[in-house]
Amino acid sequence: MREIKCYIKSMLNPKGVAGLLRHILNHISKKFIKYAYNNYPKKLRYLLKLDLIKLMPRPVVNRCDYKYDLTIKLATQDLSIDDISKFSITEFKDPEDFEAIHRFNWIRYFLSEKNLNYNSIEYIKSSIEHWCKYYVVDQNIKKSLIWSSYTNSERIVNIIMFYKCINEEPKNHIKYSLDVMSNHLINNLECFNNLHGNHIINNFRALIIYSSFSSNNKLLELSYRYLCDFIDSFIYNGFTKDYSSHYHLLLYFWLKDILIYCKTNDVVLHTDKIKQQAESLYQNLSLFIVNNDILFLGDISPDYPAPYLLTLDNDCVYQNKYSMKNLYSRL
Repeated sequence: MREIKCYIKSMLNPKGVAGLLRHILNHISKKFIKYAYNNYPKKLRYLLKLDLIKLMPRPVVNRCDYKYDLTIKLATQDLSIDDISKFSITEFKDPEDFEAIHRFNWIRYFLSEKNLNYNSIEYIKSSIEHWCKYYVVDQNIKKSLIWSSYTNSERIVNIIMFYKCINEEPKNHIKYSLDVMSNHLINNLECFNNLHGNHIINNFRALIIYSSFSSNNKLLELSYRYLCDFIDSFIYNGFTKDYSSHYHLLLYFWLKDILIYCKTNDVVLHTDKIKQQAESLYQNLSLFIVNNDILFLGDISPDYPAPYLLTLDNDCVYQNKYSMKNLYSRL
């Protein structure tokens, strides 16, 4: 309801109508534009010329009876996962719920609890193992929103964060899947000539975390360099070009994700540029916070509720249960 009210207010403004028309035209254009070598800006084409990820032979994964008993948080609803078929649901009232399953954002809530539920951890491991076997190793459904670069970026980060938090080494077919997903991302970065939004920043967040996880120093160095270029062009005087308080908070979260992951995993990376931009975002974030709640301006992200993201730097707890500080303490 709050999102609807904000949307109506924006539509009553002439600038809001103009923004809607731009969004519609942009959405139509994406049907015809492919993120490929010829559409990459020159500075990114070098990335494609390098053979940065050496793919191992496709592993053989034995059939296994996976166990599930989870209730996961999607964009607009909670979904009970008690059967393998739930990961193949395609019909949702809101397509963001479909993408949320395959982004694995819901894993973070389990990792954000004060005490880990080890039954849930085992079910999450089963979910990841099944997903990687079905969609990557067995190559089912190659063309879908499942493989959109933004969804792929989220999935890469969240799977790695999970295994780091539980201090376990993923199985070989999961490592193989992370290689395949990251290689796919390199070839489908969300940038068209010199035009880009916040998605390209999320793409490189994923590549930085993946390359540090897999000890791919060349990819790590290049990804960090490109990320710095893109955040410099997207953040101006401590504000993002999204012109949205929620996306301002989300971008701050992405940068903090990189910084905390690198620090806790002893990643050798000079992160001064990211620290500087994260600090500028944080200083201006206070302009949108009233009584520990966010004032919504502009677009609203379906990824994470703002109150959950606000647990990054304060002592509040989302739904009396979740704090991102708990997650980061486990890295």
